[in-house]
Amino acid sequence: MAEKIERMRIPDDDMAGWIQSLREGGFSDQEMDDILSHLNKTYAKAKGMDAIAAAKMVKEYEEYLKTIFNITLTEKEREILQKVNEKKLEEDI
Repeated sequence: MAEKIERMRIPDDDMAGWIQSLREGGFSDQEMDDILSHLNKTYAKAKGMDAIAAAKMVKEYEEYLKTIFNITLTEKEREILQKVNEKKLEEDI
């Protein structure tokens, strides 16, 4: 069962300790990326997580529009939506 941690942030100066603790806890690199990218803004930016998550959101939104309204986004609309999603994710982290 997946658990969600909300309203928790890791300051940049605590990252080394968190990484060490997660490694000792047996987490894989991918699991650590998933955890740390949601809890530390600097880590997420360094890993490009905002762009990856934003692209996934664009795809999901585009699929929804196509399925429900039979609307296809233009390349320009995708780019705008990508930037909006990246900005929103940046503010949420």
